[in-house]
Amino acid sequence: MKNKCIYIVIATGLFFSACNDDDETLTSTPAEENYPTDGLVAYFPFDSSYQDVVTTETQETPTGNLAYTVDREGKSGSAIEFLGNEQYLEVELAGSLTGSPNHEASIAVWVLPNPDGLGGTRLLAETTLASFQCRSFKNTSLKIGGSFAYGLEENPTGTTGIATGSSKSVAENTWVHIALTVGNGEFRIYVNGELIYSDNVFEHNGQPVEPIFEPFNQFVLGANYTKGEYWIGVMDDLFFYKRMLTQEEINLLYTL
Repeated sequence: MKNKCIYIVIATGLFFSACNDDDETLTSTPAEENYPTDGLVAYFPFDSSYQDVVTTETQETPTGNLAYTVDREGKSGSAIEFLGNEQYLEVELAGSLTGSPNHEASIAVWVLPNPDGLGGTRLLAETTLASFQCRSFKNTSLKIGGSFAYGLEENPTGTTGIATGSSKSVAENTWVHIALTVGNGEFRIYVNGELIYSDNVFEHNGQPVEPIFEPFNQFVLGANYTKGEYWIGVMDDLFFYKRMLTQEEINLLYTL
């Protein structure tokens, strides 16, 4: 019997994906750091650099002139700025997310979206079909949301694509913290430390499903360039984990 693949997407402003399951190249993180280090795959503080500080094995490929600006604490040159003019950063992590045996992953980041340059543009996007994804957009109010894409072994509804997710209204000209986690059969979205959405990935439309958790490690920051969409805003303190963070750990990243 052939396996049918289904992909689930949640509306956000971040976009991630991956295909590499090699975790042996990861280096240790200094013990004195005040953020969770267990399962940490990559950390981008964006202090006048787009380099991952966890391991030199991460591959970063910039397009356009990436700029650095003031971060949420007022420190100059400590956050990366995307101006919407074909600037973006491609990242290939040294280790993959949602790999065996636990199929867990988390992503967390601070963002300052520009409300005048939004049309639903992804600020962090996948490069393959397995993915986390984030998006900021504005209709009546500025919103930010998140998504997770995956395949299914068997789909009782017969559809070839599934969308699930949520978004939350946020204040304009204000830094926002967003985190996406998956594990134990559940996908969660946190905004400013608050759980705004959860979904059972083993069920769709009231029917049990068998998800395929393909490992992924390739992301595009600041664009969905295949569609000519370029995000406008500022990003800071981007974390990738190969496990599901707890509420307490999300709060820790939010209060850093």
